[in-house]
Amino acid sequence: MVGEFVHILIAENIKIAVPALAILDPTDVVAGFVANQVVKVLPNPCAEAVKRGPEPPRLADVARDLLTTTVTQALGLGDSGLELAA
Repeated sequence: MVGEFVHILIAENIKIAVPALAILDPTDVVAGFVANQVVKVLPNPCAEAVKRGPEPPRLADVARDLLTTTVTQALGLGDSGLELAA
């Protein structure tokens, strides 16, 4: 559910940012492709919670822990060694 929400959010914002896509790509293939590529690099809090042990922590706690990682990966800063100020 989290991945699908992020996918929809990204795809809709791409269509807003590039209004010409409505004419050039009425089936939203381009916006969907871009959104898929971004969602692929973002960590999934549900999968991460399962990895953390026999009694997974609350999903909200896992998501909070992943916030910095998610933002840096979404911005393409993950491998650059840069850190976001908390």
